[in-house]
Amino acid sequence: RKSQNIDQVRYLVWESDMLNKDWDLMASIILRLSKILPCKLVLHSGGKSLHSWHRCTNFGQQQLDNFIDTALRLGGDPATLKSTQLVRLPQAIREDNQRQQKVLFYAR
Repeated sequence: RKSQNIDQVRYLVWESDMLNKDWDLMASIILRLSKILPCKLVLHSGGKSLHSWHRCTNFGQQQLDNFIDTALRLGGDPATLKSTQLVRLPQAIREDNQRQQKVLFYAR
């Protein structure tokens, strides 16, 4: 959901701290969400979760709403759906534990 000072949102990011290192469950949720919007990137947060970036340009509002509803229903953090929310960046180093946020999947 766009802020007034943001022209275009290109990616919606899914992540969930509630699933705490349940890698298989997170991967299955990401696959499910990828059927709604294409997944372009999955990264390991350097902590306890996976983050998936889903391309959201050139899709209708109904499809975007379906993604958001599904993401939330499957334990996604609602904060990442705000257009002004900071999210983990690929290959960055976390300040709190000095671990790299590694890319696990990337699609052109």
